[in-house]
Amino acid sequence: MNADILLNIDGNWMLVEEGCIRAVPEYPRLAAPTLVLTDFGGAVSGVSTIHEKKHYAEALIGRRLRDDGVIENEETKVLIHCGAPVSDGWQALYTAMPMTAWRRMQSWIASQDEHCLVIAQAALMRRLIRRDGEGVVFHGGKRISVLAQERRKLCYFSARVRGDEKDDSRACAMTLAGRIRQEQTLEVPGQRLAFRWYAFGEAGLAEIFAAHSESRVEEVKREGYLQDDGTYRYFPLEVLAPCLSERIAVNTLLAKASYFAERNIGVFSLSAGILALACLVAGLAFFFQAVSIRREVAALGEDTRKIVESTGEAGGMAGMLPPDFFATRDFIDLLSAARTETNPGDLLQNLRLAAGDDIKLLRVYMQADDRRIVIEGWGDATAGGDQQLANFLARLRQLGFEPEAIDVTLAPRAAPPGSAFAYRLNPDSRSAGDIS
Repeated sequence: MNADILLNIDGNWMLVEEGCIRAVPEYPRLAAPTLVLTDFGGAVSGVSTIHEKKHYAEALIGRRLRDDGVIENEETKVLIHCGAPVSDGWQALYTAMPMTAWRRMQSWIASQDEHCLVIAQAALMRRLIRRDGEGVVFHGGKRISVLAQERRKLCYFSARVRGDEKDDSRACAMTLAGRIRQEQTLEVPGQRLAFRWYAFGEAGLAEIFAAHSESRVEEVKREGYLQDDGTYRYFPLEVLAPCLSERIAVNTLLAKASYFAERNIGVFSLSAGILALACLVAGLAFFFQAVSIRREVAALGEDTRKIVESTGEAGGMAGMLPPDFFATRDFIDLLSAARTETNPGDLLQNLRLAAGDDIKLLRVYMQADDRRIVIEGWGDATAGGDQQLANFLARLRQLGFEPEAIDVTLAPRAAPPGSAFAYRLNPDSRSAGDIS
């Protein structure tokens, strides 16, 4: 988006469009997106140090200006263009104007059909300064404004030419140069401020300013613009145009965002196209991945079907086996497990030695569900009773078993009352031995 430039400098309104410049009435109707560079009709600009909270900067500056008689005792709009902390507070670059002028500007902006961004001259001057020791001078019409930065502090001076003679312009430039020279006395001897001079019109006073301020001044290249009357006027718009940005405009945040979006619509369109292409590629990748997954699932389903069919065939063969096949198989498995886990001969011999003469074993068998050995018997109460049973249990533990008392089933029928016992022999890995 190529925007026109509207200059409102020292009370003059000039529109620059398509290589031509023409005078326009105040607050004109705009036919295209426009950047407006304005000094707000000669509003007061300056630098002020705030010792209170910076949130109160606008109110404090307005009160100072009224107390000093710079502005009339009326409602004032103060624009803070930038601020920075300094050793003794917070320094602000501002522009102050009557509230009526500010409201008129806002009403004019709102009435435009096209984008209209308003940029204060003081804000543009600050943006042109890149580092300490630099300054800029704007000479437009009969007003000369100077902004410089020294040791991270700003100083701003502005003066208006009183007459129409060349000597009047020279005197104004010399006065401002003298004030800049005084500011440079705080600098290290031998160092000089470097100024860039931006002239809006024909007059050039850069050399006079440089000589009387003892600073270096570079006059910025100016372009010639054809006026409606066939004459040329010169403006440094080639250098200033890239700096006229929505970042320093005084419009609302919504207006600045809208202008930025339309100005960069080409970039946004390209970015959206690239993003859409990336999404398309990702979508195709996911699609082919999904197809591959479906194929794998189908293959697994086919393998599952074959396994089920083969299992069914095996089940069908079960009807062809003898009736006692499964009982015989289970019995063989039980014997194999018992043979693997415990040697019956050794077990019976060890149990006989552990029982001795006082413990009578009536039955020894293996449980079918968990293949653990169960012993049932009774102890001779006349030979020591509980002590004999305790000795028997201790010998069982030496054999690697952990006896577990269970309900007696057979022993009570063949044993004296109160002397029967039954134990399940659980393997105990902590101890293992042989009784001989």
